[in-house]
Amino acid sequence: MSEDLQPQEQLAAPEDTSGEIAPESAAGDNESQTPEETPRPHKGGFQRRIDKLTREKSDAERAAEFWRTEALRTRQDPAGVNDGKPSPDHFETQAEYLEALTDWKVEQRERAHEARHQQQQELHRRQAQQDNFLAREDSFRDAAPDYDAVIAQAIAGDTPMSPALWSEVQDHEHGPALLYYLAQNPAEAERLAAMNSTQVAREIGRLEARFVPSADTPRQQRAAAPVTKAPKPPSLVGRSTRTSEKDPFSDDMSPEEWRTYRAKQFPNLR
Repeated sequence: MSEDLQPQEQLAAPEDTSGEIAPESAAGDNESQTPEETPRPHKGGFQRRIDKLTREKSDAERAAEFWRTEALRTRQDPAGVNDGKPSPDHFETQAEYLEALTDWKVEQRERAHEARHQQQQELHRRQAQQDNFLAREDSFRDAAPDYDAVIAQAIAGDTPMSPALWSEVQDHEHGPALLYYLAQNPAEAERLAAMNSTQVAREIGRLEARFVPSADTPRQQRAAAPVTKAPKPPSLVGRSTRTSEKDPFSDDMSPEEWRTYRAKQFPNLR
């Protein structure tokens, strides 16, 4: 029994020999390896402006990528469907089965090719959509200098964004204003994120009047202009404006009436 315990005692011996000086020495090494701080070079105003613009551009791209990723993350994959691969149990002969299997393989290749083609088109569409949205963001920042800060706060707060809502925001003419509004109203964003694409488009149309009040103003002005601003037609020279007198240019005036009218209009004419 004592022989069995002896190895354990020998194994426990190294624990007593481990010194506690190692952390201190490691700390000492870290302190000795700490580089001296060097003063940063002074940047002029122009360079600071360039750095600020570069930082804002990067923040905008990261924000757009976040919303796109968030929308894709919440997208549910469709349930798997039967691919229709033929089974030899459903055919009477081997030849019929091989023929059906060949047709199925050809159809599968065609579907795969079409799927890749549609995927490429979708990627190009999304890239163009995102580029247009970033360009509209640059213009909207002039009206909302705190745009990037508001969007960053919404991202940090996990404001919900569904695929249907994000697609509507990116495609909308006032997409940055929409995103700015939703970022400031997370409850409204959550309500819209639970809707389908048709409902989202309808609700966006209703919300648009809140933050884009002048969206329909040009159309109203164009519609009212021909009615309210049209000048009165000019009066014909020599024509009487009184309805009781006959029209001198009509056939209803007799020769005597014409001479009387002519004498009134041109008294100096003999």
